[in-house]
Amino acid sequence: MKNRGYSLVETLVASGILLVAIGAAVSLAVTMTAFEEGNAKVSRAFNYQEQAARLYHLGLTPDEISGLLPAESAVESLTFTTDALVIANLGTVETATLQMEYQSGATITSATAGVNQVNTITLVRPSIR
Repeated sequence: MKNRGYSLVETLVASGILLVAIGAAVSLAVTMTAFEEGNAKVSRAFNYQEQAARLYHLGLTPDEISGLLPAESAVESLTFTTDALVIANLGTVETATLQMEYQSGATITSATAGVNQVNTITLVRPSIR
């Protein structure tokens, strides 16, 4: 009669393969969570800048906007540079350059993570004041 069990070596090899697979799954889960957290931080920063731009389009001054918007942990600074532009047959329009400095991503996922990034947009509105 032949023994039908597994040897100790076969059991250890199978256990090792199973542990490597479980370790890879855990590593993937940690990395994906870090990516999600980093993307959420950047998304909040861009949303903050968009809200500041919308308030500018509504006619608020940069000082009023800075006082109105709540603090956002992902945004390091929000800077308005205003100017006026005269367009022929249209009149005067106000322009503003809105520069946002924000923290990027999670430190586990990117070489640029934790380094401050800058995003700049140009806003135009009719002269209302």
